[in-house]
Amino acid sequence: KDQAVQSHQRVLMEPPDPFVHPLNKEPLLVRLWIATKRVLFLARCFAPFALVTLVYMVYGSSQMREVWVDSLVHALESAGCTFQKFGQWMSMRPDMLPPDVISALSRLRDA
Repeated sequence: KDQAVQSHQRVLMEPPDPFVHPLNKEPLLVRLWIATKRVLFLARCFAPFALVTLVYMVYGSSQMREVWVDSLVHALESAGCTFQKFGQWMSMRPDMLPPDVISALSRLRDA
């Protein structure tokens, strides 16, 4: 009986196997291909926002500001759930962003 208890305690004290991401088992070229696709996808999502940002910086009108804020929300929506969560979190930080950006980002919480 004591041996069974000691065996059970030993099993509970052994650390778990370290986590290995499934992609780490793939060849290097496959991992590079997947990373490249993700980078290109994010570039495609944020390129319109970057363009609108440049135009807004040059002209700086209030109408352009509205387009810029809408472009930010659209970029976060299209980039995926991690970026949407980041936008939701930022929408609850009025100490960090102006009210118009907070209002626009709060649409991410309503969806």
